Amino acid sequence: MLTLEIAANIAEIIAGLAIAGAAIRAWPIFRGMETRLSEQKRSGKLIKQDVRRFQEALRQQFDIDSSASDAVELLTLFLGALPGQRGSDLYFEYFPSKGELPGVLTYQIYEPQEPGAKRVLLELSRDGYGYFMDALNTLSRADTDASAKAYIELPPHRFLVHFSHSVSSPVASVRLAPQHILTVEQLGVDKLYWWPRVSKLLSAHDPSLVICSGPIGSGKSTTAASLVEFVNRDKNSRVVTMELPVDFVHPGATQLSCNTEDELEALFPNVRGLNPDVFFIACRGAGRFVWESYGDYRLLASLSANDATAMLESLCQEGREFVRSIDAPFVILSQVLSQGLCQQCAEPATLSADDEAFITSIRQRHVAAMKEMNIGDRFMEAAGCELCGTSLFRIASMEMLEVTQDILALVPNGTKAIRKKAIEDGMVSLELNALEQASKGLIAFSDFKAIASRFSE
Repeated sequence: MLTLEIAANIAEIIAGLAIAGAAIRAWPIFRGMETRLSEQKRSGKLIKQDVRRFQEALRQQFDIDSSASDAVELLTLFLGALPGQRGSDLYFEYFPSKGELPGVLTYQIYEPQEPGAKRVLLELSRDGYGYFMDALNTLSRADTDASAKAYIELPPHRFLVHFSHSVSSPVASVRLAPQHILTVEQLGVDKLYWWPRVSKLLSAHDPSLVICSGPIGSGKSTTAASLVEFVNRDKNSRVVTMELPVDFVHPGATQLSCNTEDELEALFPNVRGLNPDVFFIACRGAGRFVWESYGDYRLLASLSANDATAMLESLCQEGREFVRSIDAPFVILSQVLSQGLCQQCAEPATLSADDEAFITSIRQRHVAAMKEMNIGDRFMEAAGCELCGTSLFRIASMEMLEVTQDILALVPNGTKAIRKKAIEDGMVSLELNALEQASKGLIAFSDFKAIASRFSE
């Protein structure tokens, strides 16, 4: 049997479970694999009780062949430990240059001084990595050979799996998914600066286009679901969705679900025959579907892009032949998530001269938007405590790009030109919204910098 070093990070993942029996059943997956767990510390302290419990379970020796079914059980164990724990998302990555242990299973952990940090959970042989990818395939019933998203149902929890490909192998991320549709009131969307404009578009019975965008894991699907729920309240509006796969069930709506892009292609011609008032699209490569539907319905879409200007550029490249003019109101919402500032250990942030200059430059670039905002000069940082990151409470920084004919004309000039014009016209950008939230003590100053540095000139 292999000798394993038990780390504090594995204790964080396993904490709170009746773990001994589950670990005994699942551990044989590691026979025949080279596995290493690196010892970590959290705030200078090992979680001794949890480490001891897991060590006791691993002292047992078993003579059972490794198999994909064992990987399924172990993956189920890991996923069952995620909700409510300090660790969150699981990532499966493959690095051929690492030699005998090319597969890496990491998980994201919240550290105040290291936002978005990942910790290594396991290093796996090629066969071991293959077992886990097969386990994801089995649990999600998805095709790991294609880029896609799917769900794993482990009642009472649900996990969202994103599959993609590196140069040599499939990779994946797994995160806890919301169980229920949150209304715009529950999300607090109805109090955001862009809500009056978006709610007017969604409530009118005229064609429009509203896109929810953001990188993977930014919460755009949750925001989009709340907007679909908002229009679905109107019993006189016929709502049709086309999704790969269906994220949330909207009672009364006609939801077209499919597993592949080819199925989407076959389904799209049926939409017009359903005569929707509101049409919602959420799938990869949906640019053509969006442009073909633009001007016909109140159109909603949930698509991946790093920010609103990148979303517009990508959409125009996908559907270039359909881009003519702005014939109906068109807005793009974009968001990124930050961990909510821990109020237990929040303390005033110490700003350097470079920090002060950075803030000043953002204020100066957003003269038009700043007229309607009240952004203070006091910022906070989390010092670090046992409560940091123990909840899944996150804050969305958002921007809304109003796509006009002038903005559309700038697409060939690139995202910087689009962004510059939009900000001159008064757009509250991601960086400005993050600055406002940091000044209100909602997010840490370091999280604001992580967002705003992407757009620094």
